Amino acid sequence: MEVIESTGLRQIHMIIPAMKKPAYLEEAAWSRAVVECCQAFISLNVAKVTLVSSPSMRNAVGQLKEASNFHFVELNYQPKGALASACMGLASSQSGSGLAIGLCPGDTLVTSGLEDVLDQFIDSSSKCTVVAFEIPQASADSSWSYVHMVGDRTSRIAQIAEGSPSSQIATSGIFLFRDAEIFLASAKWCFVNQTTSNNQYFASSAVNFLIAREEHVEMKLVARNTFEKLGREAAAQ
Repeated sequence: MEVIESTGLRQIHMIIPAMKKPAYLEEAAWSRAVVECCQAFISLNVAKVTLVSSPSMRNAVGQLKEASNFHFVELNYQPKGALASACMGLASSQSGSGLAIGLCPGDTLVTSGLEDVLDQFIDSSSKCTVVAFEIPQASADSSWSYVHMVGDRTSRIAQIAEGSPSSQIATSGIFLFRDAEIFLASAKWCFVNQTTSNNQYFASSAVNFLIAREEHVEMKLVARNTFEKLGREAAAQ
């Protein structure tokens, strides 16, 4: 996929904390999935795309470095979870002032409609937006995080629970924070209070902090068939 430079960038800094390879993927498929995820956000014309990963990803992302809005943060150690990795990426890549902060794991992607979600978030007053999709209860996956609502689904979010398939709304793994200050304050609260799941810090805990403070947190639903686990075809072969 060719990397194309573009003007009119969306004022979002997307951070892709891809430190931990999913168990179902081989190393080569994992690298391809991460590169595809990065390429997708570069193509969406966000102001900055930062990949946080291990030295093993160095060769795979070579072509991506042609894009001026791409930055690779190489870590020689394993932070405790995606939230910690994202903070390292933000600290190392010097996010521009006024940029919103987005998080997306390297092995998932929303393949359609994400442009509208990003634009609606930029134009909204939301402190945080959670991108999610509806699922049949029977297909619940314990590797996802789940959105629990207060009242009906037009109400505010009550909580996001990691690996707890007790809701029919799952997050896509994409979280959007209004700015770096809000994101870092939320992350700091998680670290100080050690809000971990399986000894890992997740972005969902940072969102739960904002919910507890009664900040404006929105959910944007995308169609289930637009959510893709990258590399799954390769894993099935």
